[in-house]
Amino acid sequence: MPADERCSYIGLVRLSDQTVLASVFSTSALSSQKAQIERAFLSILQKKKPFDNRYRESFPVDNLSGQLFLQVDYNFAFGLWIKNKPSESFTWDFIRNLVKETKDHGEAMNSESSLALNKELKKPYRLMMDEFNSDKDAIGDIQIKAEQVNIQMADNMKTIVGNVGEAENLEEKSKDLHDSSNQFQSKATAFKRKSIWENIKVKGTMIVVVLITLTVILYATVPADWYTPAATTETTATTVSTETTTTSVAGMTTSMEVAEDLDSVENIPVEEEEPVNEEAVIEEPPEEDPVVNDEENPDDAEEDDSDEGRKLSRALRAPVMSPH
Repeated sequence: MPADERCSYIGLVRLSDQTVLASVFSTSALSSQKAQIERAFLSILQKKKPFDNRYRESFPVDNLSGQLFLQVDYNFAFGLWIKNKPSESFTWDFIRNLVKETKDHGEAMNSESSLALNKELKKPYRLMMDEFNSDKDAIGDIQIKAEQVNIQMADNMKTIVGNVGEAENLEEKSKDLHDSSNQFQSKATAFKRKSIWENIKVKGTMIVVVLITLTVILYATVPADWYTPAATTETTATTVSTETTTTSVAGMTTSMEVAEDLDSVENIPVEEEEPVNEEAVIEEPPEEDPVVNDEENPDDAEEDDSDEGRKLSRALRAPVMSPH
């Protein structure tokens, strides 16, 4: 089948009794395709009847490329299998010429049996197909190119949309990975700190246990009288000796001062007290003592000095008490 072939089948059916008057295929059509196209043509006629005059429409063909064009002219239906997507205006013009060419056979079309016109119409139908396939369809070519451009643009848009979607997915994935990395880092930091504190607690507990154990061992093994305060006793004795020496020196100094005072006192003349005659003592009324000037009565001053000397002598004769 040529790649540029547009029309591969022309069929003619009388609608009054569904008789196929002609069924012409191109030389490139396959046997399986011929049977499928004929069945599709008759099936459409059964489904769409009754038809209005000048009815025309195109239908897709299952499992085959192209479309089946149908046009009704009075009591006759023309069917064409068109491929390679020519323009519809170009196709309908071809069908109109086909109907005009077929009408030239006159009234015989109303009474002929099945496929009676097939031999008669086979050659002109194939010539018309060859002309239709070889004619340049400017509009169809433009439409084909436009459709190709549209298809390419649609594919490009799909690619762009897919790339945008993939870019968004990559951005979301990168964001998720970034969040996951931050979360992992925070958890790792928290776990590290927790591990450090647990290590410190364990070491501290071990140190306390070791110290307590050593204390218990030392307390259990060392005797209670292992410590003799010899140095303390010696220090106390030295302190007492020093205090005693200081006290002795102070006592000697005091004794020497007292001795010197005694010597000075012994040199003071002591007047003997005259005996007092109690009988001769007569109570007399007290008289006011006249104020005597020390300068006028030197004897009284000497008596006072002698009294003070006697008191000092008594004090010196008393035993001197040591501080200890």
